[in-house]
Amino acid sequence: MNTKGGVHSEFTIMKEAENSYYLVSAGANLRLDHDWIQKWMPDDGSFIFEDLTKTGVLL
Repeated sequence: MNTKGGVHSEFTIMKEAENSYYLVSAGANLRLDHDWIQKWMPDDGSFIFEDLTKTGVLL
């Protein structure tokens, strides 16, 4: 949600392992979603964000 209570975007998040998650969002919002995630991630090294967009296709 955004600061006005509207929907910013939507994701599907899958837990792969104890500390591993796979997030899928709409291709049309790729840049917006990427920037939003990077903005709100902690910068203490506790999270690793890896963009796998160009490694395959998801249907």
